[in-house]
Amino acid sequence: MGVSLPDGWFELTRGSMPEARCSAIRDAITQGEPIRALRLHKLADIGDIAPLPPVPWAVGGYLLPALPEIHNLPFGKHPLHAAGAYYLQEPSAMAPVAALDVQAGQRVLDLCAAPGGKSGQIAAALVGMGVLVANEPSLERARELRGNLARLGVTNAIITQEPPGRLVERFPEWFDRVLVDAPCSGEGMFRRSAAARRDWSVRAVKGCAVRQLAILEAAQSMLRPDGVMVYSTCAFNQIENDSVVQLFLNGHPEFTIEDFELPGLPSSEEGMLRITPDSGLGEGQFMARLRKTGTRKGIRPRLFDRQQYVLASERSAFEMFREGVVPGFGLIGQMFRLGGRVAMLPKDCPELERWVGLRVLAAGIDLGAARPHGWEPSYALGMAVRAEQASVAVALGESAAIAWVDGHDAPLAGSTAQASGWGLAVYHNLPLGFGKINDGRLKNKRVAVRGNH
Repeated sequence: MGVSLPDGWFELTRGSMPEARCSAIRDAITQGEPIRALRLHKLADIGDIAPLPPVPWAVGGYLLPALPEIHNLPFGKHPLHAAGAYYLQEPSAMAPVAALDVQAGQRVLDLCAAPGGKSGQIAAALVGMGVLVANEPSLERARELRGNLARLGVTNAIITQEPPGRLVERFPEWFDRVLVDAPCSGEGMFRRSAAARRDWSVRAVKGCAVRQLAILEAAQSMLRPDGVMVYSTCAFNQIENDSVVQLFLNGHPEFTIEDFELPGLPSSEEGMLRITPDSGLGEGQFMARLRKTGTRKGIRPRLFDRQQYVLASERSAFEMFREGVVPGFGLIGQMFRLGGRVAMLPKDCPELERWVGLRVLAAGIDLGAARPHGWEPSYALGMAVRAEQASVAVALGESAAIAWVDGHDAPLAGSTAQASGWGLAVYHNLPLGFGKINDGRLKNKRVAVRGNH
């Protein structure tokens, strides 16, 4: 069934592009169906979901059928999704990170990161090296970001919940790559979301443009000389896209806009690329690639010398847990206190004092917390370890994995049933989280542990 577009949308969009293209976009939105895709994140046996046509511009990206299911389960409800094997993301949304050209070992900032699809894509490109700072000002959305990156098993991200200006004082010219996937009027959501159509207005578009320019202003000072910044929205109008980019460039002669090419997509024009629903390539994305060619002298980071020390008793409790439960999991970074919990910072994350005083929701891997009964591992740790690193890995079939994700216990058999302590539930050799072995069952701690994450 077709959808109705907001009043004023056609008139505004017609001012941004030829009327024939505007009409084609209108027809695609009102008469077409949303395009769905996924991006593989963890190596997995995906025989159940292959073959799927690839998304040419995104490593691991695959298009999904109109009603995607695996064994009569929606992709978002399947245990492979819960195990972090893939992230559901429409194909054009995968293009900005491809344009960012992230290299292993770099420092990358995703300034408007929730819900986490682009952050997960950046983390995959970093292949466990370097550091990703994923920021989201909204606490509710930052928690969603944290949950998604934990599910994907990302171990080298710092998740912050700050307005962009708060990060500027800590990270002047610190990042090699910056992604500004800015909050926008949401035109790329029109085919999927009645709320996006209802909330759209010309006034909202103009308000978004003001906010987008302010975010870019904060982002630019955190990019190092010769670094690359990609600005993106899922809007089609010129006010939020071309005009914002031009206003930014007018005020920053140390930046140049540069063309780029991505497989399967048209070449950028004057450093900008638009994907619109009429193309059949996705729901809609605008992106511009900017390079910083100069620097602003005299910038110094604002650092704090108060550190969050981890107690010796906590280190000992975790080490006892690690040796007994996940002996193959090695510590590779600094341990850091987050409230009453302990995290392990990414190994390539220097200057611990940069993070002090910021609202940090997750740092590297949340290891868990020391309790009177021993170490209580976090959901994130359970998703970061590999099956072969665990002393007891309980392989679940599809029905048992579905039940586990829903919060049920898993039956044990053979020698595993006689074990004690913590065990790791796995599906297709991918982790589903820790459970406690008791009375011949793996007691599900997934919901409780995830709530503490």
